[in-house]
Amino acid sequence: MRNYKYLTIALFSALTALLALTACHNDDPMLTPPAKLAICPALPSGGNAPLKSVRHNGNIDDCYDWTLSYGDNRLKSASGTRRNSNASADKKYSYSLTLAYDSEGVYISHSDGSTISVALDGENHITRMQYGTNTYTFTYAAGRLSGWQKTETTTSLGQTAQYTSKGVFTRDAAGDLIAILYTDTRGKATQVTLTPSTLTNPNGLLPETVGKEMGLEGFEALYYAGLLGVPAPHLTQSISKKTDGEEEAETTDFSYSQRGGNTVLCTYKNGSVAVNYGY
Repeated sequence: MRNYKYLTIALFSALTALLALTACHNDDPMLTPPAKLAICPALPSGGNAPLKSVRHNGNIDDCYDWTLSYGDNRLKSASGTRRNSNASADKKYSYSLTLAYDSEGVYISHSDGSTISVALDGENHITRMQYGTNTYTFTYAAGRLSGWQKTETTTSLGQTAQYTSKGVFTRDAAGDLIAILYTDTRGKATQVTLTPSTLTNPNGLLPETVGKEMGLEGFEALYYAGLLGVPAPHLTQSISKKTDGEEEAETTDFSYSQRGGNTVLCTYKNGSVAVNYGY
């Protein structure tokens, strides 16, 4: 019995020493779970030069010029200026966005002092965005944007009204955007037909003149942050738009200049509009 007693005491002492040794080494970096890294959305430029500026000149449609700044392979800030076909309204509105990332998502601050809250899917693409009283939802297929809806809420004299616009996309087998069915807040539909070019899209550029129909007007910077889907593999050769009640479609043809593996210039309207891209 005495031997069993000594054996029990010895085993208990060994176990106590082992537990103490383990406790003393809990701060060993080899045993500490690694911190979760901040998310890093895949930029639409892939491994090529990301877009740093876009400037429109000439007989422009409504659009935005952008200056984009990156760090750690992420978009960190962006400044946008609204361009308008009406000279009296052109360049009268500018704003900036600041983006911060952690392991949970991305946090977007607007220069007007507000925060743009977003929900992301497993590919770090925005599925829902709230900016003020405006709510945006985005859907994807194979990682590419397939549709969107925007709900604007207004309150006046105790009455609340909501206005909805939306777009539904069609893509070809390669992933190029070939059609958008756009419906405005009045319920009027516009059919947009896009013809892809044979030129590749190395920098992941958005097509010109369809920011509104794509649901991205004024938020193109979030696309270039990699937060709104995979880019089309080719540039756009032409775009036709036909709105309900109109007999003829309006067609715009595009020409491009590429240099050093980057798309540096887009012209349209018979050369009366030039869009310069900087990297």
